[in-house]
Amino acid sequence: YSPTACYGNNEVHLHPYKVRRLSVAEALSIQSLPKNFVLPENMSLTAMFKTIGNGVPYLASKGIARTIKDFLSTTEMRFTKLMCI
Repeated sequence: YSPTACYGNNEVHLHPYKVRRLSVAEALSIQSLPKNFVLPENMSLTAMFKTIGNGVPYLASKGIARTIKDFLSTTEMRFTKLMCI
C-alpha cells in the first residue's frame, strides 16, 4: 500500500494513516537498508528520495545474488564432474 500525491513528474509518498510524507529514514527502511546507512549530508531532500527510489531493496538483491551464486556453483560442479568422466 503506497498512496501518493502526484504533481508534475514528481510524487510524494504519504504516510499510510498520518497526514505527512514518509521520512528519509522510513524510505530507507522500506528498502531494507541498515539503520546506520546514511546519505551525504549535502544531498537535497529531493535527491535523497530519488536515490532511494531508484534503488533495489537490499534484502531482495542479496537474495537474488545468493540464488545466482548457488546456481553457478552447482552448475560448475556438474560441469567439472562431466569433464572428469
